[in-house]
Amino acid sequence: MDMVCISGVAIATAVCYLVAEAIKIISGGKETVKRLLPIVSAFLGGGICVGLFFVFPELLPVGNLPGAFVVGLFSGLSATGSNQILKQMQKLFKKEGKD
Repeated sequence: MDMVCISGVAIATAVCYLVAEAIKIISGGKETVKRLLPIVSAFLGGGICVGLFFVFPELLPVGNLPGAFVVGLFSGLSATGSNQILKQMQKLFKKEGKD
C-alpha cells in the first residue's frame, strides 16, 4: 500500500474536521448540535469517500463501494476523535501552566 492509496482517507478526515468546526461556530456552540457532530461527521466522511470512489478510486485503500463507505465513516469518526485529543491536550497544558 503506497501513500497515494491512503491519501483519500486523510482528505476525508480533514474535510470532516473542518466542516464540524464550521458547524460548531455557526451554531454558536449549542450542546444539542455538539452531540450530533460525530454522527454528522461520520456520514459526511462516508459521502466523501463514496464520491472519491467514483471520481478518484486510486486514492482509497478499498476496491468496492461498501468498503469506501465504511472507510469514510471511520474517517469522519477519527476527525471527531482528533478534536477530542486536541481539547484534552489544551486542558492538560492549561492545568500545567497554573501549577
